[in-house]
Amino acid sequence: MRVLIADDRLLIREGLRLILCENIGSVQTGEAAGARELLAKLHDEVWDVIVFDIGFPVHAGFDLLRQVRAMRPATPVLVLSTHADETYAVRALRSGATGCLTKESAPHELVTAIEKLARGGRYVPPAVVDALAAEITGDSAGEPHHGLSDRELDVLLLLAGGMTTTAIAAHLKLSPKTVSTYRRRILAKTGFDSNAQLIRYAIEHRLV
Repeated sequence: MRVLIADDRLLIREGLRLILCENIGSVQTGEAAGARELLAKLHDEVWDVIVFDIGFPVHAGFDLLRQVRAMRPATPVLVLSTHADETYAVRALRSGATGCLTKESAPHELVTAIEKLARGGRYVPPAVVDALAAEITGDSAGEPHHGLSDRELDVLLLLAGGMTTTAIAAHLKLSPKTVSTYRRRILAKTGFDSNAQLIRYAIEHRLV
């Protein structure tokens, strides 16, 4: 089995590689530390499973996921997220992921997910299945952040992390005016009126 691990942190890549080598009989791994390296390895080599960290800004991460699926539509992609909220997993599945896990998952669950994807299946944790079902049937609790676009969610998370409008603009390669516009939209959609309320909301809903 050939598994490509895409994550910008060396320790995470090394930890995932060790888990796979110790638990899967015959596995060959490759690593990509960023978007450019990931796309290059997909262009040059064939992989059985791609393990993809969605830890880039949300919008950029999902855009990259869609590029990966366009390049290798038959190759399953397991998305890893540091976020516990099911919103990320649902958005990842919409963007083409064939499986999803949080980085808090046990090693055996990672192995199970990769082996299932390699056999042509999907891997979706029960909580995410419930979230998808609620969305399809219209029974979702409708938390305010569910209605945000990917870019608006980016800005919310960065605001919740304590970044200023100017810093967010530089990080996302946007103008400060555009970031301010996204902030106004976020406040309107969530019903809050200050950054402090947004930060409290993000913490309470385990978005950061």
